[in-house]
Amino acid sequence: MKQFLNLTSRVINKRQIVEIVKNPGKFQICLTSHSVDGYVMVGSGRLSTEQYVIEICEKTNKPDYDIVNGFITNPSNEYINMCCRSCL
Repeated sequence: MKQFLNLTSRVINKRQIVEIVKNPGKFQICLTSHSVDGYVMVGSGRLSTEQYVIEICEKTNKPDYDIVNGFITNPSNEYINMCCRSCL
């Protein structure tokens, strides 16, 4: 069973949230990355990932700001919707 955070213009799988950064009047929701970039040559190299960040500002998007604020305050309440695999 999956849990989702329903915002006005998007639905976020709660398991994809890495962290939520709280700033005055703004939240930044950092999601997991599904891709890896880099190179490996003769045993050395570099691998990196990019985090996808959703920024929610209180001034420009008050409804979503209130939803995320409620989710942080009480993550087991009505801000989370349950959905089974057959719904997807």
